[in-house]
Amino acid sequence: MVRPLAILAVLLAVAALVWFGSGLIAPGDVRPSDLTDRGTSPVPAAPEVAMDSAAAPAPDAGTEPGAATREVVSTGGASASLAVALRWSNDQSPAVGIPVQVRLGWDDTRIRIPSAVSDAAGNCLFEGLTPGEVRAAYGHGERRYTEPIALVAGGHAEVTIEVEVGLSIRGRVVDAASRPVPDATIVVAGWSGGRSDAAGRSGSDGSFALRGLPLNCHVGARKAGFVPSSMRSLTTSGEAEIELTIVLESGGGSLSGRVFGPDGEPVAGAQVRCGDTAQNNHTLPDGGSAMAPQPVTTRTDSDGRFAFEGLVPGSNPLGVRAEELAPHYEVVEIATGNPTEITVHLLRGATLRGVTKNEQGLPIAGAWISVHDREHRESRSARTLADGSYRLGGLRSGRLEAMARHTDHGVTNVEFEFAAGREQRWDPVLSAGLQQRGRVLDGNGDPVEGAIVEAQLDPWVRGNDWYGYVVTGADGRFVLKNCVPDHAIRLTVRTESVFPVAKMRG
Repeated sequence: MVRPLAILAVLLAVAALVWFGSGLIAPGDVRPSDLTDRGTSPVPAAPEVAMDSAAAPAPDAGTEPGAATREVVSTGGASASLAVALRWSNDQSPAVGIPVQVRLGWDDTRIRIPSAVSDAAGNCLFEGLTPGEVRAAYGHGERRYTEPIALVAGGHAEVTIEVEVGLSIRGRVVDAASRPVPDATIVVAGWSGGRSDAAGRSGSDGSFALRGLPLNCHVGARKAGFVPSSMRSLTTSGEAEIELTIVLESGGGSLSGRVFGPDGEPVAGAQVRCGDTAQNNHTLPDGGSAMAPQPVTTRTDSDGRFAFEGLVPGSNPLGVRAEELAPHYEVVEIATGNPTEITVHLLRGATLRGVTKNEQGLPIAGAWISVHDREHRESRSARTLADGSYRLGGLRSGRLEAMARHTDHGVTNVEFEFAAGREQRWDPVLSAGLQQRGRVLDGNGDPVEGAIVEAQLDPWVRGNDWYGYVVTGADGRFVLKNCVPDHAIRLTVRTESVFPVAKMRG
C-alpha cells in the first residue's frame, strides 16, 4: 500500500522590507533552489527541450541533484565523451531502463539533446559531446540533475549516479473485456502533467513492472488501436510498492506527417508533440484519482517524417520545434480508426540578445533570461555569461514577454513584437524591488531547510499574475523579491510532498 503523507507543523515568522523597483517574473526550467523571484504559477514540464516548458515552468520539489562521482581523463581531440553509470541507492545493483539526458547546465535551449536509456548493466555512453559544463538529467516523469560535470576537449568523463528506489509498481494492462494487452507502452507523468514519458512495455500476458518512479506521479498506458488510458494518480511519502490494473478502450487514432523548413527541405530531428496538457482530473471506476492522458513527443527522421499511434480521437494540439526555427502550433482533428496525415512548414525564428546589468552598470553573470508565449503556454530560457551577455533564438513571430531575473539582483520584464528572421536587442537592468522576508520553523521551533514557499496576491487582481517561489535555506529563512506594493499576499508552504503543510494570508 501507499504510505500516507507525513505532515509537518510549520510556523511562519514574516517581516516586510521595502526597497525599490518592481517587475514580473516567471520561474524558469530550473531546480527550486535557484528560484526566489516572481511570475506566474509554475507548471512543471519537460526539461528535454524548451517547447515542453509551460508558461511558468518549475520542477517539482524532488528534483535536487543526485549523488554522483566523476572523473575526467584527457584523450585528445575536439569533442568529449561521458559515461554514466546508474545504481540503485539501496543495494548498488544496476538501475536498468532509466532515461538519461546530457544538458548544458540548467539552461539548455537546444532542441536536440543527447539522450539514452541505461542498459542491462545500468550504463549509458555519450560520445561527440561539446566541451563545457554539463549535467546528467535522469528519471521517469520528472528529471533529477547531477552536480555540474566539466567536459574538456578530448576528455572522457565518468559519473556514477545513485538512483532512489522511489515508487515501485507491478501491474497488468487489459482491454475492456479484461483480456491481456501485450506490448503496450507504460507512460509516466510528473505530478502536474504536461508530458508523458515511456517507461516500459507490457509483456505477452499484459504484465509490467516499474521501479524508481517519482513519489508523486501519474501512470497510464498507450497502444496503437486503443484510446490512451487515464493517468492514475499515485502519491507516497517514501519508498512503496503497489499493484494496479490499467484498462485500454479500443478506438484510438493515429497521426503521421512531414516537417519542412523555410527553404522547403525536410527538417530532421525536429521535436513534435501531440496531445492536450489539460489535467481534467477525475475519479476512476475503482475510486482512484486520475488525470487525462498527457501529450506524447517524438522526433522527425532524416526525411522529416513523424508518426503517433494510440491518440485520443478529436481535437489534439500539435507543436513542432526545430533548432533556430520558429515553433509551429495547430489543432489537429484525429479520427477514430482512420489515420490522419498532415504537413508542417516551419518559418525562420526571431532572436533576442543583449547584456544584463545591475543598477551600478556592472554585468550580471548567471541571470535567467526567459521569453514567454502565454498563448501557447511555452517558454524558452537561457543564462547570461560572465560578461552578462545572452542569446535566445528560435522564437515565434508576434508579441511575447521577455523576463530577466537573478536571485540576488531582482527581476524585470518587457514585451516585444518579434518578426521572423529578425533580431531584437534588450539590455535589462535588474533591481530586487519590494521584498518579503520570513522564516519557516517546525513544531519544535527548529528551522526547516528546503521548504518551498509560494506566494500570490490575495485577493487575486485581474491582469496581475504576480507569483513568488522560493526555497528556504539552512536557517529556514526566505526572501520573496519584487513584491507588488500595496497588495496583500497569501503564502503556502510545502515540504517533501506536493500538498501544502501551512498557509498564511494577509
